[in-house]
Amino acid sequence: MATLTAANIKMRFSEFEDVDDAKIEFAIEEAGRCIDDSWLVKDKMLAWSYLSAHYLMVWVSRAASGTGQKIASERIGEISVTYDNTAGQSSETDLTTTPYGVRYFELAQKNFPAIMVI
Repeated sequence: MATLTAANIKMRFSEFEDVDDAKIEFAIEEAGRCIDDSWLVKDKMLAWSYLSAHYLMVWVSRAASGTGQKIASERIGEISVTYDNTAGQSSETDLTTTPYGVRYFELAQKNFPAIMVI
């Protein structure tokens, strides 16, 4: 499988251009564990990129909160921050928490459609 790099992620998703390359490489490594040769060749690199970006967005959001928690909402005027206190749910595995995760999920459904067994 071709290699995905921090430079590839930064080029595709400019919002991560200030993120340390080591953090991006770790997200790439983590996401790579979910991508193998069973994916369609044309979707493999794209899915890997989107899942890496999903992991990065979750980590960046948690780091920005200063508490390690996911921010549910924030307001600047008279400063207000609300944290997502969803019990027992990990944001890394909840693909609906970022647009990147949603796109990865769409690609996964396309590559691995559900099979109905009667």
